[in-house]
Amino acid sequence: MGSVDIWAVSCRRSISVGEYREVKGQRERWGGERGVMVQVDCSRLRESLEPLGIFLSKEQESQFSAFGAHLYERNETCNLTRIGRDEFVEKHLVDSLALVQAVDLSRSSKLIDVGTGAGFPAIPLAISFPSLSVTALDATRKKLDFIEEVAQRLGLTNLRVIHGRAEEIQRKPEHRARYDIAVARAVAPLYRLAPWLLPFVARGGVAAALKGSSVVAELDEYRQKNTPKKEGRSMRWPEPTVTTISAARTIVVWRIG
Repeated sequence: MGSVDIWAVSCRRSISVGEYREVKGQRERWGGERGVMVQVDCSRLRESLEPLGIFLSKEQESQFSAFGAHLYERNETCNLTRIGRDEFVEKHLVDSLALVQAVDLSRSSKLIDVGTGAGFPAIPLAISFPSLSVTALDATRKKLDFIEEVAQRLGLTNLRVIHGRAEEIQRKPEHRARYDIAVARAVAPLYRLAPWLLPFVARGGVAAALKGSSVVAELDEYRQKNTPKKEGRSMRWPEPTVTTISAARTIVVWRIG
């Protein structure tokens, strides 16, 4: 008889009896004792987020742990992420929440994540900012099914999903210019991303793209393709600003006047 991995959802720190019961209850709601071993280093997560002004409650830490456990269990069959478990905190959670370094979420009530994939940055944002209404948009139904399951299991009432293509959904009156923030992470080059993101944003709002080290080349390409073909006509899309987070992460922001 083959061995069975034990699914442990936990933080690498001492926890109280009450916290243990909460984590144990989440594990049971996710499907019992079978699964993969996933540990979220909550102290490392706190140390990374607190300088950004994000202070997690114990309940939120448990939600992130349960989310990580389910992500990697489902990943064995659904191909949700190529990032390993040991990099989950830095490359999924902290990277998604780096958005706060370029965009003031405290003044926003509605956000749409375009091309959300497995829920990044939608799920980390929904967990960290319970008062923010987060919409996760993607054209792949199985990924949205995963996000819906996470939202239901973790009690994320501020998170919903929409199945479809950005260029089609943005034409609908209930979505066009209805969001304070439209965001995308690792979706497409800037010149393609702008027409997908900007139509969702209401006047006074922002669109943001989480990009990597190739942003300079992407900006050059964006400006070339954004140049009007006829003299005297204005640019189709506004000139964005760029916030450098690290050597590997930049955030491009368009502000809609």
